[in-house]
Order: sequence, then C-alpha cells, then structure tokens
Amino acid sequence: MTAILKNPLERARFVKFAIVGALGALIDFGVMNLLVWLLKATLVLAGSVSFICAVISNFTWNRFWTYPESRAKHVVGQLAQFTIVNAIGLVIRVPILKLGEPTLDRLLENSSSTCWQAATPSSATTPPSPSPSASSCCGITSLTATGLTTTLTIENPIYLPANR
Repeated sequence: MTAILKNPLERARFVKFAIVGALGALIDFGVMNLLVWLLKATLVLAGSVSFICAVISNFTWNRFWTYPESRAKHVVGQLAQFTIVNAIGLVIRVPILKLGEPTLDRLLENSSSTCWQAATPSSATTPPSPSPSASSCCGITSLTATGLTTTLTIENPIYLPANR
C-alpha cells in the first residue's frame, strides 16, 4: 500500500488496474442484462457468459495497458494462470446465481405488483398541490406540482452481477 502512495509509477498502475476492473464490471453487467432481457437467457447462462467476457477483457487490458512489461512472458502461460484464478470465482458465482434467481424473480414480481397497486391510486387521486411533492416506489417516481403529475417508470428491473 505504501508503494502506491510513494511511487508514481505504482500509483499510475493502480489507477489503470482500477479502470480495467471497472470496465470489466460494466461488461459483466451489460452483457448479462442484454442476454437476460433481449435473448431471454437464464441468469446462470447469462452470468457465466458475461463473466467470461469480462475476464477476457480484463486479461487483455491488463496485459497490454496496465502491465505492458508482462508481454515479454508467454501469453499461454499467463492466460492459463489468469483463467484458473477466475474459474474459482465462476465456481462461486454460478451457485449463487442458480439459487438466487428464483428468489430474485419472486421478489421483483411481488414488488412490481405491490408498487403498481400503491402507485396507481395515489397518481389518480392526488389533489392539486401548491408546492411540489415527490414519492417513489420500486422504480416508479411520481412528482406532483400544481396539479400536474409526471411519472417516470422503469419497467425492466436489472440484475446486478455478483462481486468478484
């Protein structure tokens, strides 16, 4: 930790490493949600594919940008080590997705119907208000000001990838 604070080269490398990790998380999150919502893939399949995409991205960016000196070593050996370490993460992730998907589906289904029931009467019966007021429930935000109601609805809740 002190090397990061004192050595500018290590500090720059740490920032690059963090950026690569954030990019990997975005790829994981984005690919998983695209597969679930557009292709109707199961969460386990989508999460596994997105995990692999993020691992490939992280390996490539770290090898060529964060640690350019690592290119002097053979790529096959490095990729094998990287894959083994990340496979352990995938072995942990798959059961979590498999066990969590039914619970998450029920939770989202119940919260959607509860929110719809809670939000519909309030938007229909809210009298004009002299000052702005806001309410929020399960991704539905309603803002009422002088009798006008604006509602922002997020119809498709998204799954968040498990932390690695």
